[in-house]
Amino acid sequence: MAITDRAYELIQKYILDTLTESEQAEFDELSKDQEFKEELYLQTQILSSFEQIENQKLRDQISQFKEHKTPPKNIKKLQYLIIIALILLIASIYFIGKQNSRSQRNTADIFAELYSPYPALSSQRGQDSTDSLLRIAMSYYVKKEYSNALNAFDQIPQNDTIQLYRGICFIETSDLTNAKASFESISTDNQLLLEAQWYRSLVFINLNMLEEAKSVLQTIVETPNHPYASQAMNALEALQ
Repeated sequence: MAITDRAYELIQKYILDTLTESEQAEFDELSKDQEFKEELYLQTQILSSFEQIENQKLRDQISQFKEHKTPPKNIKKLQYLIIIALILLIASIYFIGKQNSRSQRNTADIFAELYSPYPALSSQRGQDSTDSLLRIAMSYYVKKEYSNALNAFDQIPQNDTIQLYRGICFIETSDLTNAKASFESISTDNQLLLEAQWYRSLVFINLNMLEEAKSVLQTIVETPNHPYASQAMNALEALQ
């Protein structure tokens, strides 16, 4: 018999275990037909393959197909091979998507574990307008009102210290491009460069730019007495 839409529907319900009593009787009757049984066999093999993709690497999936038992003799070999090829193609797409998703989750987790805002400066007691603005900016910063802090920092004459704090505010407001630019603007002869290196590596991790992150982290590890050397080593291990 030719496989009808109703036969396909019953096969799907059988696979999903949703057959009613009357449908089960109809399914049992159709199961006496050889062509129906062959179609059922193919669909159950496809489902079995997909169920295993979640927890196995693609090469394991391919190996399984190589070792798979021979299909019924009266199933055309070409038809069977086409089905397997389609499964492998979909499995490849699925596997790559899962790997990308897993990578994104991992980098987000690594960033969350390693990141903490740079400590605020102690209260400034100067009387000029710059000191007053800095006190206001730090007050917002301590209260984690980072957008307001950023606006206040932007009104202060820029130096390396202000750029470091601006970079943190940009991270906290999810503006990673400007965060990266702020950290990169810090002078190479300033002690704050060491802090900037660390936070820049975290920005790269958060952007999933892993090669750039590893390069900065390796520089940190190789810098004598770098205050973030141990954290950088941990980060490199986590990124492997």
